[in-house]
Amino acid sequence: MNGTGKTFAILALAGFMAACVKDEGDIEMLPYSDSFGRHLKTLTIYDDTGENSAELLVGADHQEILDLWQADNFRLVVSKNEASVEADVEAFLQAHTPKDKKATAKAGTPKPTEPAAHITTRFLSKQLQPDVVAVNLATLPPYGDDMRGWKYETHFAYAGEDGTLTCIFRNAGSKNYGFCALDYQATPGGQWSTMIGSWYPVNGSLERSAAPCYRMRASRRYLDNTPDVTIEFVNQRL
Repeated sequence: MNGTGKTFAILALAGFMAACVKDEGDIEMLPYSDSFGRHLKTLTIYDDTGENSAELLVGADHQEILDLWQADNFRLVVSKNEASVEADVEAFLQAHTPKDKKATAKAGTPKPTEPAAHITTRFLSKQLQPDVVAVNLATLPPYGDDMRGWKYETHFAYAGEDGTLTCIFRNAGSKNYGFCALDYQATPGGQWSTMIGSWYPVNGSLERSAAPCYRMRASRRYLDNTPDVTIEFVNQRL
């Protein structure tokens, strides 16, 4: 990235803690910080059957962005068999993608635009049926067509000291490539270490594990408002 590009990126992402990464994918300024944002609320979200639920902490730096997000904009994609997780995610994404939506032509980073919105989330608790073996978090963004530019989501998960965490990005069944980033802290207050550089295209699934791992920070970005990536954390502590 040349000097002009860096200046534009810093100006465009003012107000967020930026970090350069050097791993998979394009090198770019990350538009998120350690905090959940200035405004917070807790939502009770469900799966499509209504039999499984979770308490989700949602944050944003701007109240008007936080107000847009309601419980119906988040969905649990639950699986009762490890072998069916990919198929369950595929079925969900297909069911919630407009039939007339055109597929992304190929993998790669779309043309950059200024960031438009950013939210953060963290599970506080889950109330699941005994036969549930996996839970993916999906979002159904509430933004209108007038909300142009990149939309960002940062999903935190904690394992505690000397813990182990696994994060899995999935987009089987989506007509879009998803774009994600992932890093983690080995210890409380430690340096963030990059596992997936921003913004790496997801076509199928991406899985990364860290040990020891105190917490992970999984992010995705998108331009349109249809779901294209789900996120599963394994071994997180609530």
